Amino acid sequence: MQADGYPGYDQLYDKARKPGPIVEVACWAHVRRKIFDVHEAEKSVAAKEALDQIALLYAAEKQLKRAPNWMTRVAGRVDSRKQAQSFFHWAEGILGQISAKMPLALALRYAITRKDALLRFTENGQLEIDNNAAERSIRGIALGRKNYMFAGPDSGGDNAAAMYSLIETAKLNKVDPEAWLADVLRRVGEGHPVNRLDELLPWNWTDETADIPEDGIPATEGELAIVEGLRNNVLARDLPDGGWNFEQAGGRKADGNGRFYVLLSTYSGTR
Repeated sequence: MQADGYPGYDQLYDKARKPGPIVEVACWAHVRRKIFDVHEAEKSVAAKEALDQIALLYAAEKQLKRAPNWMTRVAGRVDSRKQAQSFFHWAEGILGQISAKMPLALALRYAITRKDALLRFTENGQLEIDNNAAERSIRGIALGRKNYMFAGPDSGGDNAAAMYSLIETAKLNKVDPEAWLADVLRRVGEGHPVNRLDELLPWNWTDETADIPEDGIPATEGELAIVEGLRNNVLARDLPDGGWNFEQAGGRKADGNGRFYVLLSTYSGTR
């Protein structure tokens, strides 16, 4: 689990935890933030040196973002590990030269006491240098928490967590959460096959109604010819029960994929 140094997480990393401890991956952004605050307040030369060394780690990560796969990132992080270890060696030396109560000493100890967890991202190409992405994703929750501070019973909290997960997963896949949820709920209500639920996952989902105007229905090019050729643009559709459905056509639109849509106001009729 990648997180900041909140003490409440310590029991998750405890070796005595059942069925086993969660592996901690610490966040370099929180290390940098504490040192940055010291530099802003004191203009410390040592704090500036620490920031410069951490900047080298982030510069390397920026280059590795272009790696074709996580295995390539692991190979590229050999140098990152050396740089991180160099930072810790330097930090331990600085701690021996300054008062233990100085703000810089507190910031550097925050990093040193989490050394193993901070190095862990260099061992796995799927891990990140920090948890900024997670923090950005919950920004909306933090900003609006006073509006929905109370979730009611525990089940309310579980439901809220599920909704947060769904919404943020959609965002990560560059999908509009509102459009996705509305479409998925509609399809489920209309009997979407259970063995095809994977089609509704955000990374597989496509909005079938994105290019359909309000009240639009699909029509083939041949049907459009009939629509446009009939007086008053009336289209007769053959129904399965042998009747006819008469629809007043009010326009047409192509969706770019060879399908066309007609704006219709429908009225029933038989013959």
